[in-house]
Amino acid sequence: MLEPSPAARWLCAVGIIVAVIFTRDLRILIAVFGVAAMTCLYVHQVRGLFIKFLLWVWLPLVAWGITVWGGIVGSPPGFPLHSDAAGGVLYAFRISVRLGAAVSVLQAFLLSVDLEDLARGLFSLRVPRGIVLVVLSVVALGPELRKRSEQVLTARAARGLLNRGGRLRAGREAANTLVPLVTWGFRSAAMRFEYWNQRGLLESPWLDEGAPFRMIDAAYVTFSAVWCVAALWAYGNPH
Repeated sequence: MLEPSPAARWLCAVGIIVAVIFTRDLRILIAVFGVAAMTCLYVHQVRGLFIKFLLWVWLPLVAWGITVWGGIVGSPPGFPLHSDAAGGVLYAFRISVRLGAAVSVLQAFLLSVDLEDLARGLFSLRVPRGIVLVVLSVVALGPELRKRSEQVLTARAARGLLNRGGRLRAGREAANTLVPLVTWGFRSAAMRFEYWNQRGLLESPWLDEGAPFRMIDAAYVTFSAVWCVAALWAYGNPH
């Protein structure tokens, strides 16, 4: 199988994201974004989430960045106003591609597997159980908040609160969902912590077994490590 083991997923994700952050070459960033995006679209576990990220986060960010740096400011940072509109557009596009590449890599490597496999990967890397619990809570909180927000909006729509007063009223009602969502999020995290402790889920011997480290895992980790080191070296020694 070409899929990396849980431990290799964590190592590759960290290495590639660090490399994406420090890589200056826009062509490499576009290539990484394209490969990771195709992977996310192919894996059904993250396909819907990735499409929502593209439509609701990434594309608006691209449009806003180009409008600000290419139109309003008219130049990249460090240059006089309206001195290089093309440079401003390129700067905004580079930031957007960098963000898209980092998020798509994160989704492709970490959100395409179960929480148990993520825990096994962290335990294989000798990560303390307390840190594993925090990481798993953060990963599990996203889908739970999404389901809860859908429940809240459905309830408000059934009561007709989203159809009164036009878009302004609808926007206010949508903003009002933040308070119960945040409150429920903290409560859910506390309940999950108590449940996992009582059931001893992080004490299971199965989690300590770890997945075997195969040749394909070594290839993935070596590639990400070499690229990460090369990106850091190029960033510290610009030509």
